[in-house]
Amino acid sequence: MFPENIKEARKHGKDVLYNEIRKLNNSYNARKLQGDVYIKDIFIRYWPEFKKRYASRLTRPGLIESIDKFISCHNFDNGYLYFECPECGDYYMMGFSCHSRMCPSCGKKYKSQSQREMFRSSS
Repeated sequence: MFPENIKEARKHGKDVLYNEIRKLNNSYNARKLQGDVYIKDIFIRYWPEFKKRYASRLTRPGLIESIDKFISCHNFDNGYLYFECPECGDYYMMGFSCHSRMCPSCGKKYKSQSQREMFRSSS
């Protein structure tokens, strides 16, 4: 798939080729192959054992549920959206988000929203 994308992008000029390479290098799977580690990867690896070992201490309401949601954020097993361009056939797949405040990407939305609300109430 990647070689075909590169060949097709090359036909459309240098800018399109560079954009395609940037897009492919910035995908989650490419970053994983480059050795990048994300907080989500740490939770995926260690959370089940931690949860089992310290279950009696994890008493804050919603904590376990929030972390479990965060771990499953953008996981294609939980559903996804598929967009395809009718003209060129290029596509984009996006897994559903968890909407948890624990999640770095979803939690950022809550933070931005609360900052906007604070700004509106102060003016």
